[in-house]
This record gives sequence, structure tokens and C-alpha cells, in this order.
Amino acid sequence: MDMLIKKLIDSFYANVLPISVFCLTVVASVLITTSAQATINCAGYLPNSYFERIDDDSKFAGKSAQVGLLNDQSNWVIAQQYDELQPLNACTGQPLYLQAISTKAFTSKMQRQTALLDQNASVIIPFAANQNIEVFNSRDSSTLFLRSDLIEGSTATGMTEDIKNNIVSAQIIDAKGKVILLSESAIVKLLYHQLYAYKQDGKFGLIDDRANMVLAPQFDSYRDEGNKVWVEKQGKMFDLATLIELD
Repeated sequence: MDMLIKKLIDSFYANVLPISVFCLTVVASVLITTSAQATINCAGYLPNSYFERIDDDSKFAGKSAQVGLLNDQSNWVIAQQYDELQPLNACTGQPLYLQAISTKAFTSKMQRQTALLDQNASVIIPFAANQNIEVFNSRDSSTLFLRSDLIEGSTATGMTEDIKNNIVSAQIIDAKGKVILLSESAIVKLLYHQLYAYKQDGKFGLIDDRANMVLAPQFDSYRDEGNKVWVEKQGKMFDLATLIELD
């Protein structure tokens, strides 16, 4: 942690630093806490003197470079034990969720694994290799997560749109770890619409951003051209707008 903070101070020399940059760079080390929840404060600016205060704090002296989660009182909310902690819903005002990344020895080689944790260090999705986790819907208290199975050996992380070539299957999971929906392929958002394509039994269907079914799996393929989406059924192409009302 000492090394991480020092590098951060050296690289950002301005008198003030946007808190959004801080959140991404320090990997959610500082939180705004209340009695009910912890959230990352993404408003306003944070002076560089704040980093100096952290750097000089005796609680951090001699600490290793594994990452943990701190509150603004310099108390560890999640102990230092992970290689990375990626906040999944920063700036939403909702209880914080994070993807934890850990590299450990497995048989004769090192293996990179990920898990989904909440702000209290509870494990929602257990550690596993070849998986990526992102927020599917965090607009309200019914937060949903998108867990994607990656090709063997992949270390891709991020949004499905950016890593979909690495994804072989996917699941939508609620905040208690319950599987809501299974897909045999990546669950991909349509470009200009709040709809997502998924695949079951070899057919594509559509869900909304709350994982409610819009069209049951029945299409052999689909083609997203932005304003117009085509779906294929029994060898014929149909304009999706003729089947449902698009936003």
C-alpha cells in the first residue's frame, strides 16, 4: 500500500485531484461511511495533502502491497489480502460491491481468480478462475450482477461489450448470490436500446435491464445495426420494432 500511495502522489502533481480519478487509481481505498452503508464519494475534489496524510499514517507503515478497503477514518473495512479490488458501483449512492482479484498457487502454476464481495467482505460469488463480474443493474436497491465465464486462461476484466470475444457463457445473479438467468453466450446490450440479448437451448431471446423476459428465446440469430435490430427465425429476418415497441 505504501508503494501504491507513493506512486500515486508522484504521478499526480496538481494542487487538487478529482475524486473520480482517485477512486479508480487507489482502487476504492477511501470511503464515505454512514451507519447503514459505505459509498465512494465522487463529488468535489481531494487535495494532495490527503494522500500525504495517508502516506505518513503509522497504521500503514511497513504494509505489503496487497490491497484492502479503507474508510475515511483509516480503518480497514476489508483486510489487505487481495491483489486488486475493483469497485463495481462507485458514485451510485448504493452499498458498495467489489470484484476481488487474487492470484494463488494452484497445483504447479499460479492461477488468477475473481470473486464478488460486498462492503462487509461477505462473498456473494465465490472465487473462481476464468470469470468476470460486473454490475448489470444498480439503479435501485435490487442490484443485479453479470457473471461471465471466460475462455480458459483469459484474464479479461471490464464491460461485456469490451471483452465479449472472451466470454463463453453468462449468468445474471442477485445481491444474495441467487442465479436469476442463465445464458449460453455473452449477455450483450443492444446499442441504442435498454434490451439485452441472451441465449438458451441454441436460441436467442431478449430481456430488459431488470432481467425480465421481453421475448423468449426463439431466434436463430440477431443483427444489431443501432437504430434497427434484425432477428432471424425459420430462415426469415424480422425488424425487431415490428415485434415489440422499442425505446
